Amino acid sequence: MFFKIVKSKHLLYLKLVKSYRQNGKTKQKVILNLGSVEHLKKSGFLERTAKKLLSLDGKSVPTINDLQELSRFCYGDIVYRKLWNTYRIDELLKECRKHHNIKYDFETTIYLMVIDRLLRPQSKLATFNKQGRYIGIKDVSLHHLYRSLDLLADNKKQIERHLFDRSRSLFNSKIDIVFYDVTTFHFESVRSDELRDFGFRRFCNVFYFC
Repeated sequence: MFFKIVKSKHLLYLKLVKSYRQNGKTKQKVILNLGSVEHLKKSGFLERTAKKLLSLDGKSVPTINDLQELSRFCYGDIVYRKLWNTYRIDELLKECRKHHNIKYDFETTIYLMVIDRLLRPQSKLATFNKQGRYIGIKDVSLHHLYRSLDLLADNKKQIERHLFDRSRSLFNSKIDIVFYDVTTFHFESVRSDELRDFGFRRFCNVFYFC
């Protein structure tokens, strides 16, 4: 026997049904009509029945205290994945590695480092250890993270040019002049004054378009 839900006039009804065979065909017989599912939920009948049935098997209905977290995933990179695709970063990276004999997934490795830097800046070791929190990313080796940095450095100009051209194309921009500024303030002292104050180092790396 089993429970079966039947829809009638926009309402759901719960029935206790028994299967049997007759003349080589499987048929069903309604043993008991239990009523509308909505009413059974409100009255607590379903919960009481479930507890009673489980108690006959020596079990109990699980509660929130019985739950355990098996895994936790970060979905924050979905927005960045759209930007990644819009800027055709995969195509760029394939072009960067075409003259190198790379056996691992170079594009996924770079993507992992980029989204981790955007969402949760941390060391490459921490990025490697926490990679499982992103959907669809796994099996990225730690030494592949480090190896990829050398290839990125070798293709720095090509990457910057690609991003610049894509931005100009996407936003239909007309560029007359570009200023690139890198500013770093770093003080080490046990005293503070008008210019120096305790806190984080300030790094500024900005493009200005006119």
